[in-house]
Amino acid sequence: MRHSLYFLFKWILICALLSITFACGDENEDGYPPIYWNSKHLHNCYTIPDSFSHVKWHIVPSRRRDSFAIGFSIKGDIIYSDECKVPKNTELFDSICQLYHDTAWHGESSATNPPIAFPVSDISIISDADFDVVHPAGSDLIDFATVRTESWGDFVLNGYPINDTHLVYISKKFSDFTYNEKCLWWDGGISLAFPLPTLSTTHHLTISITFEGGKKISSTIEVIL
Repeated sequence: MRHSLYFLFKWILICALLSITFACGDENEDGYPPIYWNSKHLHNCYTIPDSFSHVKWHIVPSRRRDSFAIGFSIKGDIIYSDECKVPKNTELFDSICQLYHDTAWHGESSATNPPIAFPVSDISIISDADFDVVHPAGSDLIDFATVRTESWGDFVLNGYPINDTHLVYISKKFSDFTYNEKCLWWDGGISLAFPLPTLSTTHHLTISITFEGGKKISSTIEVIL
């Protein structure tokens, strides 16, 4: 009797493991492919930028408390490759992945964490108040802001170098970004850091990002320092 129960339990365990193994290759309830699968694209989705979200400012933590930052995400419609069993724009997806030559990955991929579809060509930050003696109201503050973002650009556009970091953190002036670094930004976790103003302490800052092809998004935030 004991042996019969042992073999029954063992058979149930084997069946359960087999069902889990085969289920990993099926679509989930939302119609997506498995979370990860082998693909010819590193990215199987892109965000078409439409607007800013979660725009907030804060004093940068430091002993001197001499700078502040504005953080935000970029949102918009997400398009998927034909490998994803969800509504998609295959023609637009194909044109974007051709732009980045993301067609020969043949490694593990997913339909999560979409990069922004278009390279960033310009960023401006305009205040309605005097910032310092060289930046009166209406001046563009981008020249002394630090742009902090994460980009897949170098990894993908350089042909997926072995052992290179896929998603690279970048923190520097926008004028120092290379073309590759302006490409394939993660659509969340972007920030702009500034020294504290020496004149007005209340500013309405309008942030604008222009993408290659002419698409432009803007948002205004009140900052009281």
